[in-house]
Amino acid sequence: MDTNTEAVKRPGAITGICVVGVLGVVGLIYLGSSGALSGAPDWYMPYLTFSAIVGLTALAGMFMMRKWGFYLYAALFALNQLVMLTTGLWSIQSALAPLIVIIVASRHLAAMR
Repeated sequence: MDTNTEAVKRPGAITGICVVGVLGVVGLIYLGSSGALSGAPDWYMPYLTFSAIVGLTALAGMFMMRKWGFYLYAALFALNQLVMLTTGLWSIQSALAPLIVIIVASRHLAAMR
């Protein structure tokens, strides 16, 4: 069998990351639709929508054990941190969970295609 078409067994940690990540995106959608972010700048809701779509795409890639999913997630993390730094919204709490995801997922990067 060609190694490019072999199925890669997904580690439990990756499954957990993806499930929690999808729940986080659902939470963001709820926050956005509940009016809880009504005081946010006008550009924030479109950016949050963009971030949710890209985040779901990255999580789907990681769930399928694709390296591009990991790299997309890491790039989105970097972009989100930059946006929060430049707008004065950055905090260590905003970086901690995504950093843990990146560290855990990077340990399984070699198993990804």
